[in-house]
Amino acid sequence: MLAELLGLVPGLVGELTELVKEGRARMLGVIRQELLSGVKTIEQFEKLRTILRPFPGERLETADYESAAKNSNNGRAKGIAISIVDAMI
Repeated sequence: MLAELLGLVPGLVGELTELVKEGRARMLGVIRQELLSGVKTIEQFEKLRTILRPFPGERLETADYESAAKNSNNGRAKGIAISIVDAMI
């Protein structure tokens, strides 16, 4: 599944695989939740969850939340609505 999604960029699957194997790839919890929340069946959920398991969660610091809030405020000041999750990403 992931290979098909990333197959548009030659070599990307191999590079991502190496990052995962080396323990250097991380995933924000909100991204994991967004991905898993978008599936329609339990089978798809389980398959995607299995694919995402090699990615350790990335811990966020106070500064990350402050930066996200600042980005959200800057967007809103320009008339752009940004969700909390999108600002964090």
